[in-house]
Amino acid sequence: MTTSDRPHPPRDVLGPHGIVQEWSRTQLLQASEGQPEWLLPGLLLRAQPGMFVSPPAVGKTTVMTQIAVALATGTPVLGIEVEHPIPVVFVELEDPPHVMSSRIEAILAKEGLDGNDDMDANFRLWTPGLGCDRRFTMLFPAIVERFKEFGRPGGLLVVDTFHATFDGDENAADPSRMLWACALDLGISLGVTTAFIHHLKKADEKSAPRSGAFNLDWIRGSSSNAGSARFIMHMATTARNAGSAGQKRARLGLPMVNGGAPCPYMDLEQDQATGLWTRVEADQVDSAPLPQRFKPTPRPSGEFLPLRDRLFQLISKHPAGSSPLTRVDMALTMLGTADSQAQGKIRAALRDLRDKGRVDEQDQVAKVEG
Repeated sequence: MTTSDRPHPPRDVLGPHGIVQEWSRTQLLQASEGQPEWLLPGLLLRAQPGMFVSPPAVGKTTVMTQIAVALATGTPVLGIEVEHPIPVVFVELEDPPHVMSSRIEAILAKEGLDGNDDMDANFRLWTPGLGCDRRFTMLFPAIVERFKEFGRPGGLLVVDTFHATFDGDENAADPSRMLWACALDLGISLGVTTAFIHHLKKADEKSAPRSGAFNLDWIRGSSSNAGSARFIMHMATTARNAGSAGQKRARLGLPMVNGGAPCPYMDLEQDQATGLWTRVEADQVDSAPLPQRFKPTPRPSGEFLPLRDRLFQLISKHPAGSSPLTRVDMALTMLGTADSQAQGKIRAALRDLRDKGRVDEQDQVAKVEG
């Protein structure tokens, strides 16, 4: 989309408690015709708020720092080209400045960006000072002014972490409501993408967010946060001692936009010396054998093949390097489950496959076979 093709911005009207935006019918029609644009193709949507979630200590802050530095300098990251340098503000509310400094310097050294002018011009790290009010709504006016000072529209705001930016019960919708409204305003008014780094719930045996599998119910806090996010990236460790050098590997789940292909992902490998991540092609990922609990029950002669067994066949044929949970999710895609009732039947079979690895009762088989 060229500059001339972009919709005319709405008119700002100063109200008693802030600015409201006034839209004409033509402006609304222009806005509705536009398709979502990528800030970083396949990962971050332009001018939209979203989340990057994972269990603790997986490496999401490092990945997000690599992305932020790449966007500030206009250099490729994780095998993805960057269109041009943009302003970046990284609000770090967890790691101290010296940790972030080491991380950033490692990235600059790896990419040969030491002394890069774009980095100096576009990247700003914010850390809380003594008595700082960390609530996003309190930081918001200063964030707006900082992006205005850059003197050009667009940019990336990273906030680490989400739960540190509001008060109240994180399982309720109200405490974070204004936070999402402010983040959306940044996109509408200034064209800024906001990415909140956030945690998943503590994993239990049945909902462990590992191996690239993902469920919105695993996101910590109110379900309204997933509904407010325009994109959600997720990350999970797949191996802690992979390859000859014993590297840590992870799977980065990419966001879906407008009903795009489900469960897209990329595999990453962490350098032990620097802690930085690089993209690994699928054929470089070690094979992961299926555990015993995924072995199908032998089918008696003359009976139809249960759905659970068909799923297992698809799971078994999935490319080497995929974990069992990811293979199950990909099986859904390969079965072409557009119908909601079919999806329900398949997921019922998956639950039984995951929990027990067999279906003994004929009525259960008939239920999922349908």
